[in-house]
Formats: sequence, C-alpha cells, structure tokens
Amino acid sequence: MADRSAREIASTEEDAVHPIRLKGVKMSLLAFMLYCGAEAMVGLWGACFLVSERSVAPDTAVLWAGLYFGGITAGRFMTGFATLKMSNRTLILIGQLTAIAGGALLLLPLPDTGSLNGMILIGLGLAPIYPDLLHETPARFGERNSARLMGYQMATA
Repeated sequence: MADRSAREIASTEEDAVHPIRLKGVKMSLLAFMLYCGAEAMVGLWGACFLVSERSVAPDTAVLWAGLYFGGITAGRFMTGFATLKMSNRTLILIGQLTAIAGGALLLLPLPDTGSLNGMILIGLGLAPIYPDLLHETPARFGERNSARLMGYQMATA
C-alpha cells in the first residue's frame, strides 16, 4: 500500500459511489433527524407539558423530566447487555413500541403516576434507537461506506 501514489489513491476515491447516493441513506438520515427531534422535544417540553396540561407542580414536573433522562440512561445501559441476545433491528423495534406506549400513557387522562410512568417509558424506549441505528450502518450500507455515513448520520442528528 505504501507503493501507491497519492494520485492513484485519489482517483480510486473519486471512482467510488458517493455514500449519500446509496439506496436507503436518505431515509436513514431522516430517521436520525426525527429521532433526535423526538428526544429533544420530550426533554425540552416535557416539563412544560406536565405543568400546563396535567397541572403537575413545576418542581415535580422538572423531577419527572429528569427521570425521562434517567430512563434514557438506564435504557442505554440495559441495551448494552441486550445486544448480546438480540439484533439491532429487534432492539430498535422494541424501543419504538416502548416509546409509543409511554407517549400514550403521557397523553391519556390518567392520574399523575400515569404521566410519570409515561415519561420514564419514553426515555427507556428512545434509549436503544440512536446507538443501534448507528451500529446497524455497516450491515446496511457496507463497511466501506460506514465511517462516512456515520458522520453524516451524527451531523443530521
């Protein structure tokens, strides 16, 4: 490899298909954008929603929003162990379903404990999505493209 000139390396890189043109990449980037939007929305507006719509005391609402982030942290920890037994796609699906269930608990007219459990479940559900989407990149788009695509995914997120 040391014998190859810089011109040969550059022409090889130019001949390669740009990773953004690969099938499914644009949808992958959209998934990262939507995921991070959902995570930020719940984190930034969750406490405000609890105060204005559920009449939760502000100090309690902030605590519950903190438990949402605790759910993400605990979920990522648990996901690390779950990856030994389950595929990335399975964990992403379970995470999506858990986050939807948490959102339903948050939106339904339930007692305050329903809203609290909803916030925690949303955090637990969102936890595996980002890391598993990243981890799935080489399998979906190839090892050759994965480093560049992961950079695009993180930038989009």
